[in-house]
Amino acid sequence: MSDLQAASGAWLGVAERINHARPSCNEAPRSRVIASVTQTQYTPFMKSAVIPQIRVEPELRSELESVLEKGETLTDFVEMSVRNAIAFRRVQTAFHARAQAASIEYHRTGVSVPVETVLEKLQSRLDARRKQLRR
Repeated sequence: MSDLQAASGAWLGVAERINHARPSCNEAPRSRVIASVTQTQYTPFMKSAVIPQIRVEPELRSELESVLEKGETLTDFVEMSVRNAIAFRRVQTAFHARAQAASIEYHRTGVSVPVETVLEKLQSRLDARRKQLRR
């Protein structure tokens, strides 16, 4: 018996207990309940890994809850924060790698770009972006 069959069997048992627990209610047909339960559990986007819980001061928890958007849960916020931190770290790591490579190249060749040239290029990029945003 596969894991999927075993899990499906377990959910069938849950669905049967639900049906027997409230037989007088106007319930959906058993097949629809079972399909709903199994569909909910086995989607391609199912999240199966867990991030460890952390203990925080009550003040931090209150502060966090005060900034949640309407309908946003603590789990949503934590997941988004972790994703943003990962993206930031990747950008930071790439930046450090480029800086290290540039330093090695400078020490190897002795050739560098003057500060004024770098600042002019950055200023022109900034001006172009500001102009684009004004449109």
